[in-house]
Amino acid sequence: MTPLIRLDVQDIGFAEPALARSVDAFLGKGGGRGLSPGGAGAAITGGASADATLDDVNFRIRDLHEISAGLMVTVYQSDTRTFGLRLLAGRGRAEVYLPDGVDIFVDTITVTAKTRFAETAVVIEQALPWPALLSDRLAVTAETGHRHTRSHVALRSALIRRDDTGTDNQSFAGIARAHRAWAATGHAA
Repeated sequence: MTPLIRLDVQDIGFAEPALARSVDAFLGKGGGRGLSPGGAGAAITGGASADATLDDVNFRIRDLHEISAGLMVTVYQSDTRTFGLRLLAGRGRAEVYLPDGVDIFVDTITVTAKTRFAETAVVIEQALPWPALLSDRLAVTAETGHRHTRSHVALRSALIRRDDTGTDNQSFAGIARAHRAWAATGHAA
């Protein structure tokens, strides 16, 4: 077992459901995609203009971080492959700034999501066979897991003061870029 303390840039995907729920409730719509920066044409849940898209909205992400603590438990380890379980608990914060408002609300709006989460993940690390000349091995990591998040969202403008709370459950999967090998360093990279 290896203790973990992480300070990360929060994945907006983990805060998005809370942000979307708050904006949807404020605009009186349900089931929209919210303020997703996930690509051109993503729906924004428009009050009077239901066909509005993210392309029509000027927004900036001003804060996106999380801090967590937990354990990495090694289940299997060979010279080239490591398999383990990661358990984390932590807090995050995401802030989206809309200087021109959204839809018919033209005042500057700030949407802030404060989250608390618990996460479990299965992690597989594969050492790369090259370059042999480096003293530290390089590896690629794949992971899949689940995150339970409790969030508090504050939507603020000159005329608006709205607070929402909720919980979300999200599954995830991903592949990390090459990094120093966990097996070579004795801890998760």
